[in-house]
Amino acid sequence: MRLKKFFDFINESVNSDMYWISEENIKDIFQSLIDEGFSVRTSKIFTGYTGWSDGNYLDSQNKKMTLFDIVQDDVIFRRESYFPGWRICIYSDKAQSKDDLTEEFQSAISQLEGEGYKIQQIEDEDGNTNLDNIHIVNGNIITWIPETPGKPYTSDKDEWSDGDIVSISKELCIYLYQIEEITPTEKMLSEIYNWKCDRVEGNSVYCHVDIEDMARAVLSRSSFQHYGTMLCDGIDLENYYGDGYVCDIESLFQYHLTSENQEILLKCAIEELGGLENFVIQCKNPELQSKNEQEVISYLIEERFHRTLEKVLKNSEITDTIRQTVSDWERQAHCDANEEELREAFDELVSDEGIEWSKKIYKEVEKYYLKKLPDGGKQRVPYKENVLHYELPFQDQWIEEYGKSGRNHQLSSLFWEWTSDRYFESELKPRFSDWGDVNNKELNVEIASILKYHIKN
Repeated sequence: MRLKKFFDFINESVNSDMYWISEENIKDIFQSLIDEGFSVRTSKIFTGYTGWSDGNYLDSQNKKMTLFDIVQDDVIFRRESYFPGWRICIYSDKAQSKDDLTEEFQSAISQLEGEGYKIQQIEDEDGNTNLDNIHIVNGNIITWIPETPGKPYTSDKDEWSDGDIVSISKELCIYLYQIEEITPTEKMLSEIYNWKCDRVEGNSVYCHVDIEDMARAVLSRSSFQHYGTMLCDGIDLENYYGDGYVCDIESLFQYHLTSENQEILLKCAIEELGGLENFVIQCKNPELQSKNEQEVISYLIEERFHRTLEKVLKNSEITDTIRQTVSDWERQAHCDANEEELREAFDELVSDEGIEWSKKIYKEVEKYYLKKLPDGGKQRVPYKENVLHYELPFQDQWIEEYGKSGRNHQLSSLFWEWTSDRYFESELKPRFSDWGDVNNKELNVEIASILKYHIKN
């Protein structure tokens, strides 16, 4: 058997921030037992005072050094101090050795102790025992507690006295810890519990939660039914209709059209209504008599309240097209404003519930729809879609409040489990404005394009 000394394998350690040696290193130390058919399994443990152990919450008032078993989903906390350690379990169910391996076993323990590890406890199948009571003989794990202290173990039963205690176990567990404390960071916790994080930066870890999952987690059923689709897919533009979006002639010229587009529109309308002479007749305004086209246009644009334009342009199709374009932009601006107000109200509600988020991002996700087949069956067809996500930094309350570790799961699943236990029933109450702000510069670019197309055709 070749025993590796600590300094030979310390650089091979996979968890140098917390553990001096790795699982592979420990098995190397116990290689002499493994070679004889014993199996060795390890799991990470921590020793400290604060956390969740065996379903019980221990706060800072706890004065008893407590074992936190990661495999059993015990929970340790960020910013608290712990001693990292290992649970090393030795099994004899497949051992066939006829030799006495007690010395090799004690040598392995001594090597760990010599390098700074302390034995917290040793358990055979009957419970706690002492290291000196353990013997590895003939493929068995034997606990020997003699009636007379110091009496050596013998396999000859005739030499046993009535007060000697002998038990054979198929499993022996050694709990040991390092002598140096650590204070876990978020990144350390993610490594300890094997969380699958969406982003890691420095000692911080983050998960991404899409807006639908966030809404389901936080909102009451009634609020989700009312606003869920709006939050996820946007507000339906068809909800915005009616006379309130109809742009009259006065508003069109007073608030929406640039000077250039005002002139071009009137030139189009003059041509559409039969030329300047017929246009002036339809205006029924004596002030326009004997004026040329540019003078007529200037007069109509500068006229107070645009009363002449109100009369003459009511029969102009190009004017109706421009008015409809403005109305469409007004509807869209109102819809966009309400969507933003809804999202802002939801963001505020999320923060008010104590949920921290650092930013919002769009991520491409794969979704499916069901396609009907000729034979009446259905086929799942994948497609890609950009979906809004919240980026959430890990928060201590996710594990501290209910003692759930989320081991081997997505960090987002840990968040979801916490919100389920919290049972949020929040009501979303957005304040919707009655209008939206149209970008007149971009609107006039589209109007100019429409007018130029009309002139060419």
